[in-house]
Amino acid sequence: SASNSVIRHMSDAIRFYMEFHREYDQGFLAHMHDPFAAAVALDPRLARLKPATVDVETESPLLIGTTVADWVGHWKREPNADVAVSTDPAEFFDRLVHRVGKFARAVG
Repeated sequence: SASNSVIRHMSDAIRFYMEFHREYDQGFLAHMHDPFAAAVALDPRLARLKPATVDVETESPLLIGTTVADWVGHWKREPNADVAVSTDPAEFFDRLVHRVGKFARAVG
């Protein structure tokens, strides 16, 4: 019900994710994967990254679409991704609120 369209859309999106996670017994929370990935792309110092060989399961009926990381080299392939293994959630949310707020003010 926010008068600002940016804030209204962000609120709706975050509420959707929080309700989804609550419905599946994960708590009233929202994993902010896409905004976090964008924030790390803008400033890699926001996360500690570790190289890994990452692949997506495409054959198993039980695990299709599952992302799997080979952290120790069992597959004998070079790392093809940098995976965030730790971060500062408070810093991320401070930046998110600041940047979305700045954009919302500019849009009106």
